[in-house]
Amino acid sequence: MKPASKPVRLVFAALLLVAGVFALYARTAQHAFVSIDVSEYLLDNQHVQHGLTWKDVGWAWTAKSASNWHPLTWMSHMLDVSLFGLSKADRSFGVGLFGFGEAGHNLVNAAWHALNAVLVFALFLRLTGYYGRSLFVAACFAFHPQHVESVAWIAERKDVLAAAFGLASLLAWERWARAGSRTGYGLSFVLLALGLCAKPMLVTWPFVLLLLDAWPFERAGRARGGWGRLVVEKLPFFGLSAASAALTWWAQSSGGAVQSLELIPLEWRLLNVVRSYGLYLWHTVWPVDLIVHYPHPGPTIALRDVALAAIVVGGIGFVAFLQRKRAPWLLVGWCFYLGTLVPVIGLVQVGGQALADRYSYLPLLGVFLVVAYAAAELAARAPLAKRLLAPVAVLLVLAQFAVAWEQVGKWKDSFTLGSEVVRVEPQSSWGWNLIGRQQLEAGLFDYAAQNLARSVEVQPGDPNAWHMYGKALFNTGELPGAENAFRRALALTPENPAYLTHLGEAVLTQGRVQESEPYLRRAIELDPSYPGARSNFGRWLLSTGDFDGAEREFRAAIELKPGFTPARNQLARLLMRRGDHAGALREIEIVLGVSPNEADLHRGRARCLMALGREAEAASELEAVVKQFPAWLPGQGDLVWLLASASDPRLRDVPRAVQVGERALATAQGERPPGLLDALALSYAQAGRFADAVAAAKAAGRRAEELGDPGQAERIAKRVAAYEAQRVDLSVPR
Repeated sequence: MKPASKPVRLVFAALLLVAGVFALYARTAQHAFVSIDVSEYLLDNQHVQHGLTWKDVGWAWTAKSASNWHPLTWMSHMLDVSLFGLSKADRSFGVGLFGFGEAGHNLVNAAWHALNAVLVFALFLRLTGYYGRSLFVAACFAFHPQHVESVAWIAERKDVLAAAFGLASLLAWERWARAGSRTGYGLSFVLLALGLCAKPMLVTWPFVLLLLDAWPFERAGRARGGWGRLVVEKLPFFGLSAASAALTWWAQSSGGAVQSLELIPLEWRLLNVVRSYGLYLWHTVWPVDLIVHYPHPGPTIALRDVALAAIVVGGIGFVAFLQRKRAPWLLVGWCFYLGTLVPVIGLVQVGGQALADRYSYLPLLGVFLVVAYAAAELAARAPLAKRLLAPVAVLLVLAQFAVAWEQVGKWKDSFTLGSEVVRVEPQSSWGWNLIGRQQLEAGLFDYAAQNLARSVEVQPGDPNAWHMYGKALFNTGELPGAENAFRRALALTPENPAYLTHLGEAVLTQGRVQESEPYLRRAIELDPSYPGARSNFGRWLLSTGDFDGAEREFRAAIELKPGFTPARNQLARLLMRRGDHAGALREIEIVLGVSPNEADLHRGRARCLMALGREAEAASELEAVVKQFPAWLPGQGDLVWLLASASDPRLRDVPRAVQVGERALATAQGERPPGLLDALALSYAQAGRFADAVAAAKAAGRRAEELGDPGQAERIAKRVAAYEAQRVDLSVPR
């Protein structure tokens, strides 16, 4: 170990690392949350949505949501919500202390990564005393493109959080190993416990401590009892790891994340283990075409790749063993790389990926250590290499930064990320799913359906792909196709509340009220805290005439998730039917705060304003919505009705009402909405053209009956009778 560097050099290195990390990741402040896992961790998690509260902190310690036990990660997300709000799009839970939304969450990830880079520098400097080598390892850690996934993906907060406590635990252990500090021992134990509460990746840490005993501490020869005593002193740490492993198995098994041996047999797993060790190394050396999901090859795994990986990995290991006395850093660094990947290498298969860049966040430290020491040894033997060492190291770090910069941009949103996945892996169901989800959220339903169809075509055994495809078809109005997709999803994963409630919704929307009931009821039984299930069951109750029950379910859904717009929308419609237009207006305005560009909401707001006698505001609302959506016939019909019936003579404009109505009908391309025909009939009657009014109103009534709305047809019939008597009756509700 070399003498410690001067404080000014240490501060300079730390500031350089922090500045570099924020230069690389600052633009994530402009990034949206990608849709992978963000619902479970943030947007739809009612415990996280409330921010940091004692009640939800208690939940965090017993939760197995997201198929993980990581209470500290949950609390970290809760704290972010308290500070920054949930997202800029959803203010229903408040804006937090600072109101930065997604930007705050993403920059906190970057801050943890910056802290980790400084901890890596401090740790390696304490372990080895070499300033230059330690700074190089820390810079590689800070800027390597493989680490972008752990930082730019908000659902991977657990990665950067666990790493911080894991690295700090090793720093504390150094004080125990070298100076016998009991405080260091206790602090190392506590920090490891906290790290395991963030992510179980640190279960290998007791073995890492044994590696450090071999080098650089070289304690085996000095400790009484040799390796036996060194193992005994770490038994409490092994106990922590065992407890964490048990809790993780409980959470992942309960969540259905662990893949069975029938689905991915042991021989496929073993072949993929060897291949993955090689691929992680290759991605370290040549970080090109990095994607968020590398599909498991299964039976199509190339034995050529496995053999090549075995030769490289085995060859390095063989050389490291032969050189263990002359170059112990090689064996320790290599064992660190191999060993810390064991929990995620795929022997216990979680999910359908072959490997993941995020899994290499800590293991690559072993590779960086080997590169730093190998380069230094070469420089010590060759004068030319010594002169080139520093500039080559700088160029290597800058190259990593440049590639990482490009990689960060790929995490801009789900569409960009998914497009990169399918560029590299055209047969990736994940990639097509990501693209389709983004389009679904943006209201591009036809495009979403096309891309999600590719997803199920590529991976027909993926229930989530069928579910998302069904949602896209439902929003395009292709209800039988949506129903079939939801049934396919449910066949693959029975008893899933989301699949059940969306199947029930599709069946209900097709008018099969009684058939939809079992699906909707079962969804609530499985998860009474699922807002979608409560809202859709409310729709079912509404269809049976149980207005009180429907209102109760809608309000329950809103209480669970105040920003859940479908429930507020349904509640607003129910309140309008009950004549509570003030209450309906409140709900609509809340929804408009989240979805300001939905024409139907503006139409509902205008109707409430009209019912409340605020005709001028209603007119402004309708004029704006018709201007924004000129082809939207329901809005045109409401504007015609208001122009023909306004009690304020300054707003009533019968000639314009006739003009707007006739023009809208002429451009309707054969579509004859009953609401528009009814409004046009009123404008004719107000203009004294009662024969035209009768004809238009009768056409409206027939169309309402064809569409299965006898209530509307009955109301129109009353107006027909008035027009036939050469009078206008505005007392009949619309």
